[in-house]
Amino acid sequence: MNDIIKWFLENTFTWTAVLAIILGIIRKPVGMNHYANTLRFLFLLYAGIAFVWSGYFHLMLPNFTAAKIGWAPSPFQFEVGLSNLGCAILGFMAFFRKNNYLWLGVILSIGIFTVGAGFGHVYQMLTEHNTAISNSGLIMYTDIIVPSIMLFLWFKAGTDNDTNKSKES
Repeated sequence: MNDIIKWFLENTFTWTAVLAIILGIIRKPVGMNHYANTLRFLFLLYAGIAFVWSGYFHLMLPNFTAAKIGWAPSPFQFEVGLSNLGCAILGFMAFFRKNNYLWLGVILSIGIFTVGAGFGHVYQMLTEHNTAISNSGLIMYTDIIVPSIMLFLWFKAGTDNDTNKSKES
């Protein structure tokens, strides 16, 4: 049981993304297509909840977080924590507001941050042999794959989000 709890705590970005996709698939959308519905759940769970979680750990438990990433504690963790909280706010805003341009801005903002971090994880793994769980674990893949999925969903959702028209796919 402790291993399961530990997995969920260490892989928040992964399980929130998977849960969001499952909810987007099984929940009947109201006023939007399934792509937009799934994207909204990614905004709420992945961008909102997971980034609040990460921001909290970087800001309030920097030594613990640095050890999980395989780094020494650094003043940059404060900046990463604030960036995480900014991403969370954007995610919550996008969940509550159906607006095509807001959604694209949120996806691009989060994508630039996480894809950059993902490639940073790969670089650290290859050059510094950093195999810490929060550097070379699932986060390395999640950082790159989830923003790509979000961008795909945004394109498939179309531009009907501003008018709340349902679009069949």
